[in-house]
Amino acid sequence: MSLLSLCSTMSSAFFPARCSLVHGLVAACAFVPGVGAEPSAFKTPLISDQVIPLQLAGFPKRPPLLVEWGRNDFFGPGPIPRGHALPTGAVWQPQFVVFGEIRSAWQMLDVPNVAGTAPGTTVNEWANRLDLFGVLYLTPTERFVAGVRPFDRTNAAGATRWFGYQDRPKAAKNWTSEVDGNLDTFFFEGDFGSIFRNLDRTDTRKTDYHFTIGRQPLVLQDGLLAAGGIDLAGVTRTSTYLLGSNSTRATALYGWGVSRNNNRLDHNTSLAGFSMAADYNKVLVEADALYAFSGDRVTGGDGFFAGVGVTTQFDVVNANLRVLTSHARNGDSAAVSTGTLLFSQLSVIQPYSENLVYLDLFWGIDQFSSAMRGPANGGPLGQAGILFAAVGMGRFAPALGNRADDSIGAGLGWQIFFDPNKRKQLVIEGGFRDSTLARNTTDARALALRYQQAFGTRLIGVLEGYYADRRFVADVQGIRTDLRVKF
Repeated sequence: MSLLSLCSTMSSAFFPARCSLVHGLVAACAFVPGVGAEPSAFKTPLISDQVIPLQLAGFPKRPPLLVEWGRNDFFGPGPIPRGHALPTGAVWQPQFVVFGEIRSAWQMLDVPNVAGTAPGTTVNEWANRLDLFGVLYLTPTERFVAGVRPFDRTNAAGATRWFGYQDRPKAAKNWTSEVDGNLDTFFFEGDFGSIFRNLDRTDTRKTDYHFTIGRQPLVLQDGLLAAGGIDLAGVTRTSTYLLGSNSTRATALYGWGVSRNNNRLDHNTSLAGFSMAADYNKVLVEADALYAFSGDRVTGGDGFFAGVGVTTQFDVVNANLRVLTSHARNGDSAAVSTGTLLFSQLSVIQPYSENLVYLDLFWGIDQFSSAMRGPANGGPLGQAGILFAAVGMGRFAPALGNRADDSIGAGLGWQIFFDPNKRKQLVIEGGFRDSTLARNTTDARALALRYQQAFGTRLIGVLEGYYADRRFVADVQGIRTDLRVKF
């Protein structure tokens, strides 16, 4: 007698009133293959073992990288080779890839005071940038990363020159053939539990600690608290459940050679801190705290920096709120100052489309400063919209600036896609900033347009411009084209 038949007989004896219901269920199960049958009747699996290939109809083929070396087809299908087993239990399958992006931009800007130029001067330039990366994968979790930016160079004073040509102002009219062969990125990252696999063959111990060491980018609080390259050592613990969260990531870090809030590299400053992110059902909470140890109080000074961010989504509404603070231990300077920044982002997806309307708001109380900012990263308000963001090359300045000192402001934008494949995009944005102090030259209202279009699988063309009406100084207008090739 099968187990199901036995249960049916017992139900009839002890629960006569429900006998008909049980027999009905047994009869229904009789029509399901394998259910209610003897073990010998299980001849065909309920889940098909037929191999179904990837359904790639209409899906674009992945363009090859500049270099792809290794026995595995990078991100491709097929059998995985056995690899090389180490005494620690790790299995390495080396693969080396090279990729990057080259940008070439023509930029013109009428501005009263950029890079020491006289009021009313027109800046007209051709600027170029190359980001080139090589990655040696040992496993999916262990890799060496190296990167160079050979078309720009930053001098000791913090000024960056880009490969290209400056046409205006006439006093600076010349070719700029800046070439820099230094490594801007070079680090190793891995998983302790993956490297020393023999320590936990059953995967029941807490050995999964991720670590990294070397020169690498550090971005905290969406770039408001920290954004730039730094020599860093860090240890991360993931997949924990602290504070009732679904998942928690915690990182302890120590770095040296810090580009400070004035975008200048300070070899005498080191940075220590802690970063954490906790994921709940509908809310992501981020918390970061950093301390800068400076060996030179004249050009910098010690500083404490902290930030808390909350990100959530309500149906088609996305919301983000961040509170950040900085405290200069040895008095305010260009490298570190005391202040608080309140920052929020709100976006709404339009019905029956993928177009987006967004509103970014900020309030800078006193003089908030980031813990670190790279030479091409500008100030902390780059996340407030295209009117505030640094373009990352040349001398083209944002319409409303990106420093948060004693000011309030907003950016209201509309992102529009013109075709189903989202290869043509237009962003229309209006915004303002006002100083909380009396009569400040940063007060302005501005309007910006940015059009982007993809060509093929590697090329993106950008055309953008803005006009800014400043209250106490001359108005500003700028236009630029940016051609980006990804390889």
